[in-house]
Amino acid sequence: MSEVLGRMDPGAQPGYEVAGGREPRRQGVRLLLCSLVLIALAYEAALLFVPGLRGYRLAIPYAVPIFDTPFVLVAVGIGYLCLERHRFRQDFGSAALGTSLWLAALLAIAHILAQPDYPISPGVNAGVAPYFFFLSYLTAFAGIGLATHYGDRPFPLRDRQRITIGVGLFGLSLVLVAGVLWLGPLLPSMVAKPGRLTPFAIAVAAATNGVVGAWALAGGRKRLLAAQRDLVAKFYLLSAFIWLLGLAGFLTYPYRYAVSWYLAGFARPIGVVVVFLSLLREQVWLYAELHANLRRLKETQAQLIQADKLSALGTLVSGVAHELNNPLSTIQLSAQLLQRRADLPPPVHARLTVIADECERASRIIRALLIFARRRRPERQRVDLHRVIAATLALQAPAFELDHIAVVTELESTVPPVWADPYQVEQVVLNVCSNAAQAMKSAHGRGVLTVRTVRRGGEVHVEISDDGPGIPEEHLGRIFDPFFTTKPVGEGTGLGLSLALGIVEEHGGRITAANVPGGGARFTITLPVEASGEPAGAPAPEIVSTAQSVRILIVEDEPKLREALRDVLTGFGHRVDEAATGREALGRLEQEAYDLITLDLRLPDMPGREVWQRILERGRHLASRVVFITGDTMSAEVLKFLEEAGRPVLRKPFTVDSIHRTIASVLGQPRPT
Repeated sequence: MSEVLGRMDPGAQPGYEVAGGREPRRQGVRLLLCSLVLIALAYEAALLFVPGLRGYRLAIPYAVPIFDTPFVLVAVGIGYLCLERHRFRQDFGSAALGTSLWLAALLAIAHILAQPDYPISPGVNAGVAPYFFFLSYLTAFAGIGLATHYGDRPFPLRDRQRITIGVGLFGLSLVLVAGVLWLGPLLPSMVAKPGRLTPFAIAVAAATNGVVGAWALAGGRKRLLAAQRDLVAKFYLLSAFIWLLGLAGFLTYPYRYAVSWYLAGFARPIGVVVVFLSLLREQVWLYAELHANLRRLKETQAQLIQADKLSALGTLVSGVAHELNNPLSTIQLSAQLLQRRADLPPPVHARLTVIADECERASRIIRALLIFARRRRPERQRVDLHRVIAATLALQAPAFELDHIAVVTELESTVPPVWADPYQVEQVVLNVCSNAAQAMKSAHGRGVLTVRTVRRGGEVHVEISDDGPGIPEEHLGRIFDPFFTTKPVGEGTGLGLSLALGIVEEHGGRITAANVPGGGARFTITLPVEASGEPAGAPAPEIVSTAQSVRILIVEDEPKLREALRDVLTGFGHRVDEAATGREALGRLEQEAYDLITLDLRLPDMPGREVWQRILERGRHLASRVVFITGDTMSAEVLKFLEEAGRPVLRKPFTVDSIHRTIASVLGQPRPT
């Protein structure tokens, strides 16, 4: 079901493949990075050349809580969303980004509380606050870097582990605060009057945050250059750039209450909002994927229901084929036996011919049902495509006439035979012609169907064209998909063309569809002149005939068919005994020696396979004289048994000639020693 569902992978990143390959994607990333560099240069140039942006000015009371409090609230909220995202994805990136944002928020709270001129923190060393400010930045950079470099790595967590991580984060923040308060007096001052950062502070902040920030930018660039474009990584890259740009501007003019100081403060909540936008963008993508998957799931559910119906239909067809093949065999054999009598008047012979022909037609219909069920093995032989096409069009002639469909044939005389199963090729032509007729009928109630054959090199092309509405361009790539149909509910299963594709490919050929200029569609069936199997020009194997009278045992539960077989075999001069059950057959084998046994696989008291095993126990000489009879050509179990047994098979409905050829072939074989 995975091929049909197109499932949504929790570890997949929202994105899309870039047309044209890797080089256009690289060019796009270069353009993005160049744009970011130009923005950074423009900002730095503004700080250098615009006097109004420099210096110590714009003193606003409680400025730090104004930009740090929004950052704390947003970072806590977005960090929580990242951890909730981790529940779905179980990836390292979500956990790393969520915990780093929480830690950055805790350090931002420490930055607020460490201001020396607030009533809640009198007497605090003025050089302490920048440590928390830069540590908050550093933690945020680290989270982006971990998410971009190692984000796709699996990192499963249980709820107890999540709680442990939360407690550990709070403890780590306390350790960092205590460490700063303890080490602060021992380190060079970070602040000089009137609120300017010292060279030590600028150097330490630039080195630590610059390195980690550049690492985060490199991770975003790497994700963008990956095989699949990652839109979330683009947002991460933008967040890291905003933070790095704000911090770089502040380090360029490191004055408290300067414009660059405010921009550095507000850069952090803005960057976190960008992270939120990335999560929002991902949720939109996930919702779209979920919606699409639900649609595909409904389609697949309908397909599974249809497949279940087809499976039940296949079982039904198997039983119906067996039940129909028995009376068909009886009728066909009886008609052929009567045809051999010379004392019947010509009108009676004519009627018998009609009966035999109609039996053959019914046999073809049954074979078509078995082919539709896709469980009948192909029986390859030399096939005249023109005869197959003529038979198929004759079969559909009444329907064509009723639907006002005119048929035009252009059959090239030099087309050679192909090595194929004639019934399967007929099924392909039938499916394509039926689809064309339905398209023309639905479009304008009439039409012209053109069937053309032509040889091109070592291939034969069968082109079937119509003058209907054609195939919508958006459907051309899907018309051979199983269960795909544009017909209303109840008018099609979407299996006809899929079946045709499978048959043609099994024969080493191909089938294509295209629209015809001016209206209509054309299907081209291409078959090799000599496909895998026996070459088309090889002579048929010679059948060794025998005129001797032999003793034959017929094991068949259908009385009328058994009688017809007896009449055929006695007409050949053989001595015939009959058995209606497996036990009766085994009893006769105990009493008599037979030269040939015709064994039906379905018997009322025991399977024919069990009788075969009993015969094998008697020795290879008797097993080599068994001919199986079956009307079940769908069961995989039956087909496997027949293949393993390696004995000739008379498939119902059979004819007098097929009985004669099979028996003559078996009797002409030397007995094994």
